[in-house]
Parts: sequence; C-alpha cells; structure tokens
Amino acid sequence: MTDDTPLADEVRDALLRAILAQVARAPNATTLQRLSEAYAWTVEPAQPHGGVNEK
Repeated sequence: MTDDTPLADEVRDALLRAILAQVARAPNATTLQRLSEAYAWTVEPAQPHGGVNEK
C-alpha cells in the first residue's frame, strides 16, 4: 500500500531523480542499490526489501 500524500509523492520523485543521476556516473552499483531500496520502501513499505538480514 502506498502513501498518496503530496510529501510521499515528492519523496518518490526525488529518489527517482537521484537514481537517474547516478546511472550515468556511479562507479559501482552500491549507490544505485541503496537508492533503489529506499524507493522500494516508499512504494511498498510492508514488503521485505533486501535488508542486510534478509535472505
């Protein structure tokens, strides 16, 4: 379930912009992975999203 408030939309948009900016210049996938995980949490916070302790 997503949060459809204007702030939630703004956060999701900011994360997508950050992901797109990193695609062109990221030396490795770590930053992209972290940003993608952050975005996943904003879209589906109740689902597991590959945290350190998840398999």
